[in-house]
Amino acid sequence: MIAPTRSIRTLRLAAVLCGGLVLVGCSDSPSAPSDPPPELDDGLLATFRSSGEVFHVHVTSPEGMEQVLDLQEGRSLGSIPVGPILRGAGLGDHNGPWSWHFDPEEFRIGEFTIELCDGRPSYVEADLDYWVDNVGAFCPWGAELVEVVDLRR
Repeated sequence: MIAPTRSIRTLRLAAVLCGGLVLVGCSDSPSAPSDPPPELDDGLLATFRSSGEVFHVHVTSPEGMEQVLDLQEGRSLGSIPVGPILRGAGLGDHNGPWSWHFDPEEFRIGEFTIELCDGRPSYVEADLDYWVDNVGAFCPWGAELVEVVDLRR
């Protein structure tokens, strides 16, 4: 048994019951906002599901946007969302209820990544300082793209 830490206590306080497991931000269906936050006035808002948990990525780099659209259209060899993560839910809280988000300028779709950055969104949430300060990136191997909202003008 893992000894309780501040991160685990925080996870317990913020958790919701989902399918018999205690997880943060879990969902069986995509929950991309039909009306994205007004602060997101450019780029793409991509919704991914990983191990039953949903997270949203604001993508603003031309390369990242092209990779997301290629994945959506089935033209991509890569399928792994990857990039540095930052503290906070992001511009307009687009990745809420999580307290982290991908760096929108550095987000990419990878064909393969190192195992160190693989995990569930709730793992990142449970130990955010470790993920941001030590791992430096997040790359959930089993994530699936479920929706893309085009915010480009």
